[in-house]
Amino acid sequence: RYPLRDLEGLGIEAGSNPMDKAKRLKLIHMARDFELDEPEAVVILEREMKCSDAEVRAAAASAVCDYYHVPALVVACMDLARKDGDEVVKVRAIQSLGYILEDGAHFESEVPAEDSEELDRETYDSVKDLLVRLARDEKASAEIGCNAVEALGWLGGRPEVKSILEEFYARPDP
Repeated sequence: RYPLRDLEGLGIEAGSNPMDKAKRLKLIHMARDFELDEPEAVVILEREMKCSDAEVRAAAASAVCDYYHVPALVVACMDLARKDGDEVVKVRAIQSLGYILEDGAHFESEVPAEDSEELDRETYDSVKDLLVRLARDEKASAEIGCNAVEALGWLGGRPEVKSILEEFYARPDP
């Protein structure tokens, strides 16, 4: 792991702005691979989810699933899934939220979580509720709806998920 101050070889300085796209993507990759200390990774992902470049936002959203235990990152990713103007960014955020749902699957059973960096119940419920809303949103594109339905697949054969699947596939093609 590298503290952010040790990344001078990449030409990246803490707080440097503007940063070129390649450097931003490299930092996200390093955060995703846990090559950075967690506090630095969280700061980087929070910043890059606000970047004006859609590819950078999408990459940052994809990395959030590895930091599911950091509610601020999950909330920012949920905002991208709901509000981002770029469909690719929304899809990547929804996919990341699906993995977060998988990490919280123990909330759907009586089996307690073994992981010490546990996703909290409130965040889990918020993610699940958002994915259900996106899957049921008839105004959303087929790509958004399909990815939301797929993300809910981590809940398995639960009756409400089966109902959502049936509703989604009964819709007329856009």
